[in-house]
Amino acid sequence: MSGNKVFESLVDELGKFGMDKAGDALEALAEKADSPWKKTVLALVEDAVEKYGPVGIEKAKDALDRIAKGKNADMSFASLRVRSDVLAQLQNAEADRKNEAKEFMAMVAKTLGQIIAAVIKGIIAAA
Repeated sequence: MSGNKVFESLVDELGKFGMDKAGDALEALAEKADSPWKKTVLALVEDAVEKYGPVGIEKAKDALDRIAKGKNADMSFASLRVRSDVLAQLQNAEADRKNEAKEFMAMVAKTLGQIIAAVIKGIIAAA
């Protein structure tokens, strides 16, 4: 069974509890999205979740980790508009804002990782 299938089945097992936790964490991130580039980062997460469901959280985390490290990222899950906006925002950012953008993306990726960990812990506790 692939990692994605395992994660999907884990999330299915956890059900509403896990998704409520994920929703709370993402809502907290949305409150910090006080600029267009931060909203673009969250739009990337939204596109991933819309396309892949809960597995999209991991896909978005991986993409944000790679972008924050200055590496190429697979953003094929995102709409062309969101991919274009992410690249344009980073290209147009001044040096100090680029660091802020990388820090925000790293924070979003860390939060997504915590969501995944919470889902797995909930399943283990429920077993």
